[in-house]
Amino acid sequence: MANAILERLLERIIMPIFYWISEKIVNLFDKIRSLPSTLPIVSQRVWRGRERAIAVIAGVFLASLVITTVFAYGNGLSKAALKEGIDDLLFDGKVDFREDPGEYNIGRTNDSEVWESVCDELVQKPEFEDCGLVFGRQGIRVDNPFFDPGFIIAQPLNVEEIKGNSGNWANVSLEYPEALNSGPPINDERIIRFYGDGIWDGELGDRHSKDIIYGEWPETGEVATQNRAVILPSKLASQAGVEINDTIDEITFSYVTDVKPFNEKMTGCSLEDIEYGPEDNGHKYCRQNLTVVNLTVVAIYQEKGAGNPTILFDPVIVPASLLNNTQKTTLMEYDHGYLGFALDRDKLPSQTADHAVDYLNDLYQDVTKKRITVLYGANGTVELTKENLTSEHKLGVLSGSQSESDCNNDLIKAQCFVTNATNLRNFKDADGNSIDYFIMNSKYLGSQAEINGTIVDSWGGYADGQVELTYTDLISGTIGFLNIFLGLVAVFNYVLMIPIVILSFSVLIYGLALSLEQRKMEIAIHRVIGGTKEGLQKMLTSEIVIVSTVAFLGGYILSIGIVPNLLSAVGFMSFESSGDLAEYRWANLGIGALMFTIATTIGIAWFYGRKKADEFLSIEIVEGVSKLSKKVEPRFWIPLACFAVGAFTCMEIWIEDNGGWWIFGEDGVVTNFITNGLLKIFAPFLLWIGGAIILGKIGAKGPEFLVRLFGRTALLSDIKRGLTNSTSSDTVNRLAVIMLLTLSIVTLAAIQGYTGTDVDERTASADIGADIQVQFVDPVSKEQAETTVLSAIERMNNDEIKNIESSASIGTIYPTAKGNSGVITTYIIFDNTDDTLLWDRQSVPNKNIDATINGLSNDKFTAGEGAIGLLDLPDNEELESDDTGFEYKITLEYPEYKFRINETGFPEIDFANSTYRETQITYLGEHQWIPGVPSTDTSNAIIIGENSYRNLVGSTIADNYVSTTWFFELCDQNEKDCKDALSNVAVEIGNSEIVFSSQDWASSHEEVETNGGLIFGTQGLLSLQFMVSSVAVVASAFVFLSLVLDQRSKELAILQAIGASPNQIRKLVLFEILSIIIVSMTLGVLLGIGVAQTFNGFFYVFGYIFQIFLGNATPISRELVWPWAEIIVVNISVLIAVIIALVLTTRKVLKANLAMILKGE
Repeated sequence: MANAILERLLERIIMPIFYWISEKIVNLFDKIRSLPSTLPIVSQRVWRGRERAIAVIAGVFLASLVITTVFAYGNGLSKAALKEGIDDLLFDGKVDFREDPGEYNIGRTNDSEVWESVCDELVQKPEFEDCGLVFGRQGIRVDNPFFDPGFIIAQPLNVEEIKGNSGNWANVSLEYPEALNSGPPINDERIIRFYGDGIWDGELGDRHSKDIIYGEWPETGEVATQNRAVILPSKLASQAGVEINDTIDEITFSYVTDVKPFNEKMTGCSLEDIEYGPEDNGHKYCRQNLTVVNLTVVAIYQEKGAGNPTILFDPVIVPASLLNNTQKTTLMEYDHGYLGFALDRDKLPSQTADHAVDYLNDLYQDVTKKRITVLYGANGTVELTKENLTSEHKLGVLSGSQSESDCNNDLIKAQCFVTNATNLRNFKDADGNSIDYFIMNSKYLGSQAEINGTIVDSWGGYADGQVELTYTDLISGTIGFLNIFLGLVAVFNYVLMIPIVILSFSVLIYGLALSLEQRKMEIAIHRVIGGTKEGLQKMLTSEIVIVSTVAFLGGYILSIGIVPNLLSAVGFMSFESSGDLAEYRWANLGIGALMFTIATTIGIAWFYGRKKADEFLSIEIVEGVSKLSKKVEPRFWIPLACFAVGAFTCMEIWIEDNGGWWIFGEDGVVTNFITNGLLKIFAPFLLWIGGAIILGKIGAKGPEFLVRLFGRTALLSDIKRGLTNSTSSDTVNRLAVIMLLTLSIVTLAAIQGYTGTDVDERTASADIGADIQVQFVDPVSKEQAETTVLSAIERMNNDEIKNIESSASIGTIYPTAKGNSGVITTYIIFDNTDDTLLWDRQSVPNKNIDATINGLSNDKFTAGEGAIGLLDLPDNEELESDDTGFEYKITLEYPEYKFRINETGFPEIDFANSTYRETQITYLGEHQWIPGVPSTDTSNAIIIGENSYRNLVGSTIADNYVSTTWFFELCDQNEKDCKDALSNVAVEIGNSEIVFSSQDWASSHEEVETNGGLIFGTQGLLSLQFMVSSVAVVASAFVFLSLVLDQRSKELAILQAIGASPNQIRKLVLFEILSIIIVSMTLGVLLGIGVAQTFNGFFYVFGYIFQIFLGNATPISRELVWPWAEIIVVNISVLIAVIIALVLTTRKVLKANLAMILKGE
């Protein structure tokens, strides 16, 4: 029965499909074989009709360029994001012994040289680039490092003490709480690592050397050993006050010999050696000390803070060769020796994060699958190797093992007995008889303590059968985070590119339509003289395919060439070249994407050409010769509905951006969250497509409108009849749509691009608040803060920054409002700080910075959203609508405590004699944030000026003001030299022992640009849209107009025949086409403005999604920037191209033979 079904399936389905595919393949090969003979003929036809060919080339070239760029850019963006994500990793993985330390565990060695030799085997694999021995954190043997509780148990080598005559080590803290603040509870002490020779040079050496800020990274391990080098993290070096070439007498560090949970007793360890881990770690450790002596500081590196916790962070680095053999053996015995490796990251797949994870998983399986096989001898037997076994020896092997196969093939010369692992471990065969030896793979061996025998030989694994390993991959954790994130980014970028993709297809179809329309009469004539359907189809499609292929290759090559430049976008039309991005030039488009691009360019051209050929062959010959065809009117209501929805949403977003309008509040008309979100996602495209179609019809009627305006004037008196009878509105309707589409994209990209750049700068200003923001460990005065910064500037000795231009602080007190029991967080803006603080007009009432600063200086205040509710104040919208002129005032109270000595002799507050200082302040309006202060902190706070602050606390306290946060103006942060200098100065300030952190505007701006440009890809894509659409609109105007006018050659010839002068013809053509173009350009710019406004909603929706995913937010809203200069330049370029095309084409028509044109038609 089953065979009969298979036979029928084979006969009726499979074989017919096979024959059909075979036939198509044969036909394809026939066409390829005939290509050399047909190519010259087709090329001649293409050259004769080169104007038509240019139209096809323009459409296919643009489509190929755009689609290829979208895919290549997306792929390059993933590669760049992956590279950016793992760039800070010094090691790509940590190799450990497979088994825990123990007397009976196989695959371990305490010989560090044997262990280091494994690196030689690893780097022979093409995936590995570098490898070296490290003494540091103990072995990690868990399946999932970031979720397995066992991950936190393995401990590093802790620095216990540093001594030296250089620097002040006595007051340096060796605690490192940052490790707990940003990572799992492993360790909170400063750590040390000892590097073997393989770490100092090669790829690993290069990665370490990038972080050096003082001194130089030793070129080799030999150099590091000769110099008895020590490399210090920047904060540690700064706190100790040491410099390059300073000496350290000794570093004492500790290693772990035992570990127990908090509640278990630890035996064999003295009480003073027991150290408890962090509270959440739950374990205590027995630590013993070792010492290295006579070191020289050769380099200081910039600390990076918490990162991947696998090997922990910011260690002191010393050459392993400075340890003696006993110390090395001890560290190996207690599992502190591991191998750190670097992969060849160029080989890491980056099409998607999943590809990279699969690659790393496959590599892990390949590296760790090498297991040791052992030859065990029973107690009392002779020690020998596998090669020395003879037929006198009874050997047990596992069923199904390689050893059984070797026995069967006489590769092992012994009496072989096949049995299970339990019998082998007891030196028994399957019948219970004694055997002398057995061979077993280590993964089946179990506990060696239970085996009454000795290992006499081993092979496999690494280091000639001595080592089995596992490793922890540091890259996968980073990629896991990027996987979801890059998926969101890809959706965002592909949606953002919809307009330019639609434009490219519109130009493609329009170019094909114009080109093929001119072939209708030619096809009809060929039919009259006996042309066959198959022959005519082949003639038409072969020309299209050849022309499309040439255009596709041009667009493809140009696209791949410009992708690295787009990836280097740091702002709209702003690029910073990077050699690292050159690697994405040629290898960033997958086969699938390439085939899709070919199908949607050459494939569409071929399909459209074949469809048109069938259409031409199906019409009557007389219809083809006369160029008459039936028209199908499109459904007008569909684009009208799209336009209406888009226009409504544009108004909705405008209302929200302006905080309300008319009867509508700041939430707009549509208050439903889901409906509002869907409108914001889809409305830009509905408005754009619907608007282009509807406004295109209006643009095509440009001559009609202008005739009504100027028809009675002398301007049109001599060509009015020609305009009245013109049919150009039908022939150029699609050109008007193309003009609308391209110019609206130019306007959209320019507005949103420059808006994005502006938002990046404003975001950095809101985050940092000034050129540099410094957080001190303890409150300091203005003089102390400036002294610290000046010292750092002097040490940097940078020509760009020589002094402090101004400084400021934002104070905080906690008074109460009279009649209100609650404490109010109150920020103080001191006088004359506006030169330092980077205020944003969006952050202050009425978007007026000067009025706000002046108001604060004159006893006025602003309130955040939460404080407005607490104090029962109106928000900005209510305040603006209040025409009464009523002033809202509150009185702040601040306690002035008196103290007394109590019975025990200690001071206490004397509440009975304490008083309150008061100040009355007037409400100015609602603030959004304060420069340099998180917006979440200012929502429930008010802001007052210095005079109000003095009234509350008194002049004595105000004059002796101290703070932990100070802001500094050092140079013009918008200049590149200043940006570079700010970053370096901030690093140097952060190295001070009294400074907790130092942030600079330049680094913050770079990070914001990276998120907006490199990671999100927005600026590069908007720059691409602007450039492509600008070129497309100029090229379309030039290329397509010539074909449009060529189609009207008969009409113009008739006008000449009945007496129209050349000047009248020129005037007629110029007026008609220019009126269409100018009206279409104006409507296109207006449509682009509307789409740009509507796209704000699109950015808000995805910004909200990214905020949820990343867990951070920016208070900056996208207030549109209007780059009129760029828009005007593009429009003028279009007009120039149109005029040139019109002049050239009209001259060609006027020079043509009228009789030939009329006869030819």
